[in-house]
Amino acid sequence: MAYVKNAIHLPLDSLLERNGYRLNTQKSTKIWKVYSNSNEKLLVRQNANFQWFYLNCDNKADSGNIINFCKNRNLDLMGFTQGLIINDDTMKENVSKLTSKEADKFKEQQKIIDKFNQFELYDLTNSKMLEKRKLNGNLFLAYNHSLKRDKHNNM
Repeated sequence: MAYVKNAIHLPLDSLLERNGYRLNTQKSTKIWKVYSNSNEKLLVRQNANFQWFYLNCDNKADSGNIINFCKNRNLDLMGFTQGLIINDDTMKENVSKLTSKEADKFKEQQKIIDKFNQFELYDLTNSKMLEKRKLNGNLFLAYNHSLKRDKHNNM
């Protein structure tokens, strides 16, 4: 099977329609689309990361992404996707949404790290909290670089 970059982001629903599967609009929901051909019924959906997955209603072991779909049916991925323009607008849109989502997640993580780094180091030698619990501050010396305290003196 040939390598196709971002194959799991290819629109599996469109590919199924191009390859003889019919959409059952009566049984489809907002999230799951139901496709069928003469010998099988598939549930297809796109997850939050814009990756397409399918479930075979007749065979519970037959599920996964487009790569699994082709592998389980001895199809060539390139042949299965023939006629689909790889630079399809939906593919570009999904990849850009995913990239912006990852960037937002990274920014949020960086804010949390920066906020943590602003806290003062926790003083293990004069800790009333450790004394009350009868803990020796030397036990925590290995973690001294990452033990911080906030403005309420919480560790």
